[in-house]
Amino acid sequence: MTELSREQTRLEETVNLYLEYKKVLSGIEEDRELLKDKELGDIAREELVSLEEELYSSSDKAKSFFVNQLKSLQTENFRY
Repeated sequence: MTELSREQTRLEETVNLYLEYKKVLSGIEEDRELLKDKELGDIAREELVSLEEELYSSSDKAKSFFVNQLKSLQTENFRY
């Protein structure tokens, strides 16, 4: 049962990272469309900078997470 609980936690973390990444990408796409709008273009440009920073941050989080997961799996495989 403990192994299933650990696996569920890993899967939840993976899904949450993906959802966060997808949300940021969606925001970037929306802001790029808003850049064409005369009234909202400046606001969209500022928000786009922020979202691109978030994108890099969430990418780094995902990389760290998956590297740690691979290390963990390798360690577990050596135990057997």
